[in-house]
Amino acid sequence: MDRRVEIFCPKCQWEPRQEDRWICLPGCHCVWNTFDTWGVCPDCGKKFDWTQCLECQERSPHGEWYHHFGRDPVEEKKREVRTA
Repeated sequence: MDRRVEIFCPKCQWEPRQEDRWICLPGCHCVWNTFDTWGVCPDCGKKFDWTQCLECQERSPHGEWYHHFGRDPVEEKKREVRTA
């Protein structure tokens, strides 16, 4: 199984859809899907360290929305080298 990333709210597990949108506030008022750009506004470049869930309205660090599953080929290679 290859490594994959699922995106969901770390507090309520809501999964944003591609059509969901956030607004660059305070900032340039651009409207976009924050997960397309890892939390960086595509118009002004402002980086959002926190993302508000559109379902539960709670804020969480942006990086905590990314959940990794499966094996990580880089980590597996490191383990092979250590055990060799």
